[in-house]
Amino acid sequence: MIGLKERGRRDAIPEIGAVLGSAIRYLAARGDLSMDPGTVLSPAPTRRRSARLRGGDTVAAVCRESGFEVVPLVYLAPSTRDSAGLDAASRRSNLVGAVRRINRVGRSVDRVVLVDDVVTTGATAGATVECLAVAGIQVTGVVVLTAA
Repeated sequence: MIGLKERGRRDAIPEIGAVLGSAIRYLAARGDLSMDPGTVLSPAPTRRRSARLRGGDTVAAVCRESGFEVVPLVYLAPSTRDSAGLDAASRRSNLVGAVRRINRVGRSVDRVVLVDDVVTTGATAGATVECLAVAGIQVTGVVVLTAA
């Protein structure tokens, strides 16, 4: 993921997406992840500036290569600081009210699997699940591509 995220290795997106798709199908077959009809993947939010500097949202791109329907549902408020270097408590406080729902027209989503590229403290996943729950969207699982 470092190569993709920090070194611009966008050529790895199809392969990482295929692995993500296989992992989700495996977890669903085992009964560890609910992928009922209508469940979509939704990428965890990223700072817009970071995505722009990387040539786009890498997690969203990987999700699109997974073979599952992808619906971006959240974004980070522009005032959100980069989490690099923050401790667990600071990461959580940085995200209070920062994860916001994208207003979607014409596409109703009830169930999602949240996909994030890295988990360090779980603050992003927690804040995102909370934001989606308030909107009445059930997060049936969180899949993370790597741990820090």
